Amino acid sequence: MRVGKPLTDPDDPRHGSTTAYNHYGCRCAVCRKGERDRRKARKGLPPGDPRHGTQNAYGYHNCRCEICVQANNERSLANYQTERALRYARNYTRQGADGPKRYHQWTSADLEYLMARDANGVYLHKPKEAAAFLGRSVAAIGNARRRCRTEPKYQLMLGLPTL
Repeated sequence: MRVGKPLTDPDDPRHGSTTAYNHYGCRCAVCRKGERDRRKARKGLPPGDPRHGTQNAYGYHNCRCEICVQANNERSLANYQTERALRYARNYTRQGADGPKRYHQWTSADLEYLMARDANGVYLHKPKEAAAFLGRSVAAIGNARRRCRTEPKYQLMLGLPTL
């Protein structure tokens, strides 16, 4: 926050000081370098501080000693691996896309289980339930049911008359 008039004299001895930068708002090269050096000097914790190796020391106090850097690297790697595992679980295992029968041919027993209906024509097994039982993804269940209704190959496997 500038309070005083800007320093216009380049030979003013206040250049490079905190007062020149903060009070007078001077942004000449000397004042910017002085402020940058002061901020660098303020970074970090004193040696022997018990906060070394904590997230607070690295993030808030900007400590870059060997202990703090190593602790931050380990924490970052653990967070990355956890996030990667969660992302994998969210994207693949939720729908069973990596089920044990991925890329396997459908058998007639699988299709009979899949296409079983009650007297009202409603499927006996919901897609999620059928996917868990058959080791397939929910999308694979939907695709197989559609094929059983439209493709002669699947209709023959079920013993249904073809279209």
